[in-house]
Amino acid sequence: MLTWASIIQIVVVALILGGLFLLRSRSRGEAWIRVAAGWTVVLGLFVAGVWYYPPGFARWGIAVAMVFVSIVHLRKRRSATSSARAVSFAVPTLCSFAVGSVLLWQGVRGHSQPGGPVIDLASPMALSSNICVLSGGSSFALNQHFLTSAVPGGAFEKHSVDLVKHDRFGNRTRAFSPVPQPENVKTYLAYGEPVTAPCNGYVTAMANDRPDHPAGARFRDRSGSNYVMLRCEGADVVLAHLAQGSVSVRKGEEIAAGAPIGRIGHSGNTEEPHLHINAQTIVPEGEEADPEPVIMTFQGRYLARGDCL
Repeated sequence: MLTWASIIQIVVVALILGGLFLLRSRSRGEAWIRVAAGWTVVLGLFVAGVWYYPPGFARWGIAVAMVFVSIVHLRKRRSATSSARAVSFAVPTLCSFAVGSVLLWQGVRGHSQPGGPVIDLASPMALSSNICVLSGGSSFALNQHFLTSAVPGGAFEKHSVDLVKHDRFGNRTRAFSPVPQPENVKTYLAYGEPVTAPCNGYVTAMANDRPDHPAGARFRDRSGSNYVMLRCEGADVVLAHLAQGSVSVRKGEEIAAGAPIGRIGHSGNTEEPHLHINAQTIVPEGEEADPEPVIMTFQGRYLARGDCL
């Protein structure tokens, strides 16, 4: 899902850059409105988009390109006036303002901590550096779990966070890839990284025998992933998509925050190696009820897409 979002946003940016560079407006006022509409979409994508292919620093290049094409567009000679041209200007311009405004709203809102029960956790990847959020936050645009939580019984996932590892340039793979999502899981920096307990507690459930599979949406395995569930401070904390055979704790074992529990793999319903973490309410044994989501902070910080530990 996020790979397609990344591809679509690249296409949208290319269309905006090409449109401003090639088109002519009927008046200076129209030119300024068209430029403003383009910037609204681009800024919306900057704060709510999926910047992992290309990585986040690409936004600087896009900003420079936008300044250049904006100047070119504003300096172009005016075009002839016609009703058809008026419609061709109004419709895409209004749509651009609408889409860009929604993206800006979603991006800003998504970084705000929502109300509700909260558990404060330590980093679940305390032994690693450059750990950033791929999916997380309090809006649909920043957190794909808002969509998956809409299915019956899936509400507990709503405030989940997915963590990946980057290099210093923002790349999540060990070498440049000509495709957004290479199939070889060992290409990803997150693969094999150690996972540590984010809280003091004990293991209530775990799985360690699920196979890792290649990256890509077509290889998703919906039969379940390797995971550890910890009961901490009145909530159950789930850490999932661990590597087969890497889980080093057992059910009932007491564990302290910072203790190793496994390594990131690529098991279960996932498109690429990352650590999934979510907290949920405790359902009493024998009671038929679905757990509810618990909001997580990490060392006092609420994390959304693009934030790093």
